[in-house]
Amino acid sequence: MAISRTQPAYNGNPEIREVEALYLDAIAAAQHSIYIEAQYFTSTAIAEPLAKRLTEPGGPEVLLIIPRDGAGWLEQNTMTVLRARLLRRLCAADRFGCLRVYFPAVECPLAPERLIELYIPQDNRRLGGRRLMRSAIFLVVPVALAAAWRWTPLGSWLDVAMLVEGARPLRDHPFTPLLVIGVYAVGGLVVAPITGLIIATAMAFGPLLGFAYSLLGCLVSAAITYGIGSRPGRETMRRFAGRHVSHLSHRLARHGLTAILIVRILPVAPFTIVNIMAGASEV
Repeated sequence: MAISRTQPAYNGNPEIREVEALYLDAIAAAQHSIYIEAQYFTSTAIAEPLAKRLTEPGGPEVLLIIPRDGAGWLEQNTMTVLRARLLRRLCAADRFGCLRVYFPAVECPLAPERLIELYIPQDNRRLGGRRLMRSAIFLVVPVALAAAWRWTPLGSWLDVAMLVEGARPLRDHPFTPLLVIGVYAVGGLVVAPITGLIIATAMAFGPLLGFAYSLLGCLVSAAITYGIGSRPGRETMRRFAGRHVSHLSHRLARHGLTAILIVRILPVAPFTIVNIMAGASEV
């Protein structure tokens, strides 16, 4: 396996024309036939050696598959004109009737829906619909939950005083760390405001234990929601955002620490959504 390159001379580096050299070597070495299927066929560098082979007695047969017409006025007045000139040149050089030129023709074009029915299995079509549904859920549900905590009575469930009263009986429980971390993990999954949980933890368990519990809880919640975003999120971003946003995602990934610091300092989005988008953005 090898890679052939085409590269202009730049910044002191020499010009590379390996692709052209391979084409020319293949044309020169052909003994029986040369098959070319091209959209444009406008290169004189290829047409000239083909014309030379057509003048040889006992030379190879040359078969070209090219479009009959150009698509649009611009292509018709550029590529089609150049292609016609090269074809006239090849026809003039064809002394022994070895040149054949064909174009694809479709008498009854099929509708896209019919192509799907013919060539995509039914199971795959259902799978594509399920993937689309999962992608939509991934985009909509976290935003809807964040809005519900902010603008509906659901936010009253995270009253700091109520959380402190509920957490105080757990001070002497042997599984208090696991229970508190579990609350943070569940809170992250339902996009609960993380600030209220941190304040309630500090007030219920004191500054030292409150800091330790809230730090561990935030780390576990961040890891879980980051993992949620890392797999389906990246697929969804590529599907809906396009290559420009994907390129931006790769650039953010190279400066992940700076990007996360900025979004943490600036209140641009809830804790959970930031973590999910960080996973989706390959940070």
